[in-house]
Amino acid sequence: MSAPPPPFRTTAAPAAGAIARPAATAAVMAAPAIFRCERQRATLTTTSCARMWRAAQERAAPPQPWESLAHCHGCPIGARHAGRPDLILFAPATALRLICPRCTRQATRLIRGRLCISCYNRDLEARKGRNAKGSRLRLCAVLHAAELAVIEGNGAVRHVRQAPVVSLAEAMLMIARAAKAPVAFGRAVADAAAV
Repeated sequence: MSAPPPPFRTTAAPAAGAIARPAATAAVMAAPAIFRCERQRATLTTTSCARMWRAAQERAAPPQPWESLAHCHGCPIGARHAGRPDLILFAPATALRLICPRCTRQATRLIRGRLCISCYNRDLEARKGRNAKGSRLRLCAVLHAAELAVIEGNGAVRHVRQAPVVSLAEAMLMIARAAKAPVAFGRAVADAAAV
């Protein structure tokens, strides 16, 4: 029985000055793991995904929606590839990140991470007690402090006071945007022992 043919065989001798091709080796380099990232609409390696996820998390402010890293901010797949599954953000809270809690409109920019530009300007006028024309705003009469009971995912109840808000819905949206797990809301009542 004859020996098996070599893994790489040329039919003709290489021409003078030609580069000789190396024979195939037994140890073949492993191909990097790749996957289809639907957020980026690209095929990425897991290492590049992890690198982009880390870059998006390390920024002082979240990436703007038009930046390429905006898709990586809070991505659970990127967190897994980076070896940080403990930092996976709660998906509904991530979805509420760019919604103004006061007017409930989608905003690409929230001032101090809280209000859209229009609501922030009205809030400044309300704090002054007048608008640019010098008249009193109707918003001044509506702003108040809201107290809520927040029930965490583990069943723990905490009382939260949000001020100034226009409605309970605004206070709930502000709390839900920072949630790490599912939350439920209720009206805050005084403890029976405290009464």
